[in-house]
Amino acid sequence: GRRGPAVAALSMRQARPSLFAQALHRRELLPWGLSGFTLGLVEGATAAVLVKRGFTGLASPWAVNLAVAFVSGAPALSNMASFIWANVAQGREKVRLIVVLLALFGLLVGMVGLLPRAGGGLAATVLLVIAARVVWAGVVVVRSAIWTANYPRAVLAQITSRIVIVTALGAVAAASLAGIVLAMAGDSFFYTALMPQFDAITLSHLHQRPQDYSCIRA
Repeated sequence: GRRGPAVAALSMRQARPSLFAQALHRRELLPWGLSGFTLGLVEGATAAVLVKRGFTGLASPWAVNLAVAFVSGAPALSNMASFIWANVAQGREKVRLIVVLLALFGLLVGMVGLLPRAGGGLAATVLLVIAARVVWAGVVVVRSAIWTANYPRAVLAQITSRIVIVTALGAVAAASLAGIVLAMAGDSFFYTALMPQFDAITLSHLHQRPQDYSCIRA
């Protein structure tokens, strides 16, 4: 009698997903990877940097700092909506609901890039980021129910953990890409705005010896 739980635990560890479960798992990887990439754009730290870089100098400092605080805390704030989504999903078709939520999530994130870079755009950006994170909380709740229904309990953690890792890698890729774009934008500003100023100062200093300018540029 005592060996029963131990044998059950051992068999669970040695369980392998069925061919059907493996097929479902493979089909989910790409969509969740792309969803993770979209999620990375409204992840707390990434969204805070984008807001800070995008609106500094275009809105008052206190408004920018307040916006940064809100978008940084949006993931934690949205988690409080999980119990609401659990009630919303009760008795509804889960697959259709998660499709609608993912489409709405992508739309909200995409709208952030269309907003004007001004005070009104800053407020709308904060609202859209928070709304996107609230919708994502609903995605997490509904997908848990779908995974529980689709995969056997013995391999549920094994399969879903892989999907979560792919989603996280997508978010990391988005954050990395955002960092590269911001770095390139900084270099572009240097070469298009500051370099001409240095050139003008150099030519003014050379005055009667403009032919030496080519030596300096080389």
